Amino acid sequence: MKATDEIERLKSALIDIQDHIDERHHSLYTEAVELAGSIQIDPTMPRIVNRQIHRANAPGAGPEQYYKINLTRVFLDNAIQQLDIRFQDQVHICYKGLSIIPSSLLEHPQDWKNNVRIL
Repeated sequence: MKATDEIERLKSALIDIQDHIDERHHSLYTEAVELAGSIQIDPTMPRIVNRQIHRANAPGAGPEQYYKINLTRVFLDNAIQQLDIRFQDQVHICYKGLSIIPSSLLEHPQDWKNNVRIL
């Protein structure tokens, strides 16, 4: 599988999570609350103030909503944006050079010559 295919699969998975954020975030949040509850930690959220400059401060109805707005959405937006910026078409050529790493050579012996010739 090519690196571009893997990047596109990752990007489409992140977009899918973003498109279904309510269900996905709820299931992950529930799992986190259960895990925290096993060591007697209750879910909380930071205090909301009128003027905040060093962290996200959008109000939420409770901890789950707060973290969905201020953590999950921000993370997904940033991850998708970074994939677009860092893995543009002209940048993919640079990553083809990684095909001459010995472990990659052993995994894909048929692909490495073509990848090096492109460089």
